[in-house]
Amino acid sequence: MENTRTLAFAVSEEFFQLVKEYLAWYEETYHRRLTQKQFIIGLIEDELERNAEAMKARRERLAEAVRVREEDAAQLARQNEEADEDEAEAGCGEEAAEDEAEAGYSEEAAEDEAETGYGEEADEDGAEAEYSEEAADEAEAEYDKETDDGEENEE
Repeated sequence: MENTRTLAFAVSEEFFQLVKEYLAWYEETYHRRLTQKQFIIGLIEDELERNAEAMKARRERLAEAVRVREEDAAQLARQNEEADEDEAEAGCGEEAAEDEAEAGYSEEAAEDEAETGYGEEADEDGAEAEYSEEAADEAEAEYDKETDDGEENEE
């Protein structure tokens, strides 16, 4: 048995009496009985058939709209996927840049440390040179003093 659905609706008393009158007229004219159900279904089928081409065109437009929406959704999904991949690649690039910056910072720190060490060495060298000059000056002064004392003793 075919799946069936009930189509029920209420009508005014006047409309109901017009349907009954039509069914009586039909039976007298065609000499066969037409039920309310047959009558209403016949009217609906006639109307559907009369507008079949328009309904077919509408179904095609709707199907095309659904197809376009699905294609747009698929394209948007692909674009989002590509954007996610680009973002992931950019993230890797950012990490590489951060690593490079850290390496550069380490190199700069080593250079600064070397310069600081050089500066300390230079300070030490300067202090040694200063000490050497002072020592040389003292030694010369002492030599001069001894020389002066020695000359005085000879006289």
